[in-house]
Amino acid sequence: MNAPEQLFYDKKGIRVTAHSVTVHSDKYLLSTIVHVEIEAEKPTFGDRLKPLLLIIAGILLLILLIGIVLIIIGAKWWFSLPSYYWLVIETKSSRSRLSRFSDEKSAEELRSALTSAITRNRIYD
Repeated sequence: MNAPEQLFYDKKGIRVTAHSVTVHSDKYLLSTIVHVEIEAEKPTFGDRLKPLLLIIAGILLLILLIGIVLIIIGAKWWFSLPSYYWLVIETKSSRSRLSRFSDEKSAEELRSALTSAITRNRIYD
């Protein structure tokens, strides 16, 4: 009888074991991964367009005093748009974004687990 495979991470459809990482239905063998990194994705112009339009509308409506409220709401919205963090793996033949996180700590937790699993895989296998 085989012993259960060592588990390094298992959250939100992502599972890292001693031999592979599975993201939903996609499976990657640790032996093929050559690099792991976290990539930050800042809000795009498209993400910032609606708050920008609200700020512009506020400027145009300054005469009616409601413009001040629109400018404040638009500015708060603009500065509250989050960055996203992707865990990226590279193999000899491809580069893949595994999963997107809204906070860097969660992405770092997965990167750490994956790095530990890869190190263990290369030492003991």
